[in-house]
Amino acid sequence: MRLYMRVGSSSSKATAAGIALACAFMVLAGCGGSGESATDAAAPVIRGDGATTSPSASIRTVTFNASGGTGTMASQSASSATALSLNTFAYPGYVFDGWATKTYLAAAYADGASYPFTANATLYAKWSAPLTFDANGGTGNMPSPACSIPTLPTNTFTRSGYVFDGWATSSGGAKVSDDGDATPVGCRPPEGLTLYARWNIIPTDKTVTFDANGGTGTMASQTASTSTALTSNAFTRSGYVFDGWSTTPDGAKEYPNTGKYPFTESDTLYARWKCCVVTFNANGGTGTMPSQTASTATALTANTFTKDNFTFEGWKNAGSTLLDRAVYAFDEPATLKAQWKCLPYDPFYGEIFTLTAKRVSNNAATVQLGVRGAGGVSGWKKFKATSYDDFDNGDNQTQSTTVTSDTWGDWPPIIRVTGLDKGKKYVFQVLGTTESGCTYQSQVSNSISKW
Repeated sequence: MRLYMRVGSSSSKATAAGIALACAFMVLAGCGGSGESATDAAAPVIRGDGATTSPSASIRTVTFNASGGTGTMASQSASSATALSLNTFAYPGYVFDGWATKTYLAAAYADGASYPFTANATLYAKWSAPLTFDANGGTGNMPSPACSIPTLPTNTFTRSGYVFDGWATSSGGAKVSDDGDATPVGCRPPEGLTLYARWNIIPTDKTVTFDANGGTGTMASQTASTSTALTSNAFTRSGYVFDGWSTTPDGAKEYPNTGKYPFTESDTLYARWKCCVVTFNANGGTGTMPSQTASTATALTANTFTKDNFTFEGWKNAGSTLLDRAVYAFDEPATLKAQWKCLPYDPFYGEIFTLTAKRVSNNAATVQLGVRGAGGVSGWKKFKATSYDDFDNGDNQTQSTTVTSDTWGDWPPIIRVTGLDKGKKYVFQVLGTTESGCTYQSQVSNSISKW
């Protein structure tokens, strides 16, 4: 049992006597039935003035385990929350990641963190692969934390003329992280992971000038500070087509028309020209055909022009004729003219003209035409009727009369031929000419008698 005596303050003698009595009793009682001694730290302490206080806190001790590292550290003792001794262990290829209370647990206390010292304990060093940072052309220093940090620290490297653009896993690699992003996976002992600073040059204006390189026309220079589409080409060159830009007069194509140019340097771009361009002329026909461009011998585009009552025969080029789809050298620009041939008379459909001749006076006759095809009335331009002796006396006498589309009146026209000899018999032939220039010859007409 524990005996407590309330000591009054009526007199100093009474107080002293009470204290003495209480002390004697406690010694005889052996600190009560619980077995606690009179010096138990948990028991209250009675001061000389009669007041009681709690006992002083016990001193606790922490020992440090290197967990595979090397070096020594003294144990640390304290009776209240105190900053832990700074780690002095080392483990080659690793960085110190704090202290754990069990070997299999994660770090619970950082280096130099406050520890409560409420019980004796052993703290185990935790080791992690290092996360290092490379300035990659920049300047400055950044500490190498453990890969276990949850997020990346803020970059402190700098580089004159450049702006920081995140982190890569190689010096020329693509960006994998920005400041404050989660720490990338891939940190493995002992090498850990190195992140390289990425830098973008601070843009400044650069100017590109354009050279026609044998072409004609003008183009203003173009200025920009970042990758920008080039101004559309405005140069031309007769017989050639524009084929992009090169940084040398005879170089290969480096940039297409309106292609992106980086504008990291000022430069001159030279127009590239592709030979050769062949254009097609309908030469009286109808329809359209695009120009054709090639730089080696190539088959010509198939003709698509048409012309009424004509058939296409080929292309005229500098005195020579090229057949449809013929291979052309494409060694110089050219304009090819379509060549046309009148559609031939097709005997399958019978005569194109039928003629009925009639003597109307001693010196005149009429020739009635029957006309088939060749565009109808609007397709014909003129008819010429010619008389021939029917060879009664071996003396051939001819007379010709021509009628045109603005004089023949009714359709089909009747042609009056005069100047005949009344004593002769005659036959006639008609030559018809179409509006497109084709001519067709009739068969011989019936014979007309003497007058």
